[in-house]
Amino acid sequence: MASCPFIRRPFLTVATILTLAYLLIPVITIIVIPTDTPQPYVYEAEITEKLGETLGGKLRYYRVSTLQGTALDSVFVAAIDEDYTRGVVAVNLADEERVWMQGDVMTPEVYYGDQYLFFGLPQVYVRQLKPGPLWPDQVSELPLLYGSPATTLLAPVATVIALLEGVPGLVLAVYVFKSALLAASGYYMLKNRSNEEQVILVFGVYCVLAMISTIPILGDLY
Repeated sequence: MASCPFIRRPFLTVATILTLAYLLIPVITIIVIPTDTPQPYVYEAEITEKLGETLGGKLRYYRVSTLQGTALDSVFVAAIDEDYTRGVVAVNLADEERVWMQGDVMTPEVYYGDQYLFFGLPQVYVRQLKPGPLWPDQVSELPLLYGSPATTLLAPVATVIALLEGVPGLVLAVYVFKSALLAASGYYMLKNRSNEEQVILVFGVYCVLAMISTIPILGDLY
C-alpha cells in the first residue's frame, strides 16, 4: 500500500507535534505580530482632559500624557474615531484613565477629513485601543488562524475571485497555495483511506499548513 512520503515517525509522536503546532502557532503569531497594521506610536497614556468633539461625536479629542512606550510627545492630543478606532467601545476614556494606544500623526494622508488643532499640540489619530491583555487586532486574528483549515476549503473559489478582481500578488499566491494544499491533502487521504493513521496525519499536516499560510494575509481578512 502506498504511504505518504512525509510520514517517517511513529504515529503518536507526529500526531502530538502536529497538535501542539496547531494549538501554539496562533498564540505565538499574535505575540510576535501584535497588529496587522504596524503603527509608529504604541504607548500607554493617561487621559487628562477631553478637549472637544466633531461630526456629531464621531471624532473625539483628548489631551493625554505619555506614561511609557513610543509616543509622539510627552503631552499631545489623541483623536478617537468612533467609526475607525478599534476597541473604543470597550475602553473607558474618562479623565485620569490609563490606556494603551496605537496610532500615527493625524495628517490628511492618515485621516481624510478636516484637521483640528488644540492649543498647538501635535495630534495622533488612534487606530486601536487596548481594553485588556490583547489588542483588538489580536482578538480578531486568533479565530481566523484557528479557523483557517475550514476556510481553506473555499480556496479554489477565492482564487478565481482573486484573479477576476486583481488582488495583490501575495494574496493570490496564498490562495493558489491553499488550493494546491487542499487538492494534495484530499488526494493523499483518499489514496490511503484504508489506513486511519495516515489519514489523520495528513489531515494534521493540512491543518498546520493551512494555518501557517494564512499568517501573511491576516490583515486582508478583516
